[in-house]
Amino acid sequence: MQKTPLTILSLAAFLAACSGGSDVSVEAQQATTIPGYERYQTPENPAVLDSTGKVKEMATQVLGPNYGGLWVVHRDDATVRVEVGVAGNIEVARRSALSDQPGVDLVPVKYSHATLDTMMMNIMERFRPKEEGIGPTVYSAMASTKDAQISIWTKKENIEPVKAILAREGYDTSILKFELQDGPFTFAIALDTGAVWQKGEAGSSR
Repeated sequence: MQKTPLTILSLAAFLAACSGGSDVSVEAQQATTIPGYERYQTPENPAVLDSTGKVKEMATQVLGPNYGGLWVVHRDDATVRVEVGVAGNIEVARRSALSDQPGVDLVPVKYSHATLDTMMMNIMERFRPKEEGIGPTVYSAMASTKDAQISIWTKKENIEPVKAILAREGYDTSILKFELQDGPFTFAIALDTGAVWQKGEAGSSR
């Protein structure tokens, strides 16, 4: 089974997002690039993929603060499903309103879209690059509701200090994933949660 997060965007989707357009159709089209996609070309699957925009809009309205993201799943039986993350408990009526939609499954997630997005942005602000040598810095961050994870890009020597500070401030450090990056970069891309990576000066990452 292959999962395609609907908000990990290609360059084309990024440009569409920057221009104010919707990225859902581009995200759905990206599913056609997965290996062995031909077996998923059934009469039913295109309708499921085409419904992602409608489902996303409906999910954010019905679930409100419980909305936990949306992604496409390509199952081993050659069917395509749209999974909607749900954080916390919701009433049967709200659950049914979404689960009764063709091709839609509800799955529990640890944190809501809004909660992860807020944590990510607070971390970025807390460790915004300052003058060289003044405290640990974070160059970028990405939140994934599906994985209940926040990826943080920083220098190797900053990882433990950043982790320790966030632990003291009450963050759930089990959801943090650190990636090495030597310096800031100049581009920005849309994130899993709809936020955008911070912009910076040119640098290298690894």
